[in-house]
Amino acid sequence: MNAQTLNSKLEAYINLSEEEKKKKPMYKSDYFRLFDYPDETSSIDLMSKKEIKVGDDFRDHKGRLHVITEIVSYRPHKGVFSNEENRHTVAIVNSEIIPGV
Repeated sequence: MNAQTLNSKLEAYINLSEEEKKKKPMYKSDYFRLFDYPDETSSIDLMSKKEIKVGDDFRDHKGRLHVITEIVSYRPHKGVFSNEENRHTVAIVNSEIIPGV
C-alpha cells in the first residue's frame, strides 16, 4: 500500500507505536461496505456525504479495513426513502485490504 494514497486520519493511526495503539480504541472508519461484487468492486453508502476520495477507508462485514484505490462510479441508493431529497448516494470502488489495522 502506497502511503501517499492513505487519508491523513488513517496514516496518523498507522504511524502510532504498538504501545500507543493499545491505549486507543480500534480505528473507526467513516464508511462501511454494503456489497462486494464478483468483479472485486465494492459498494459504499455515502449517507449524507456526496463524494468519496481515493485514500478514504472503509470496513467490510468481517471487520477488515480497506483503502480505496479507485472510484469506479456513483449511483443513487436503491432503497425506499420517504423523501427523494433524502436518497443516499452509493459509490462503487476498488480497494485494497490493510492488514493488521
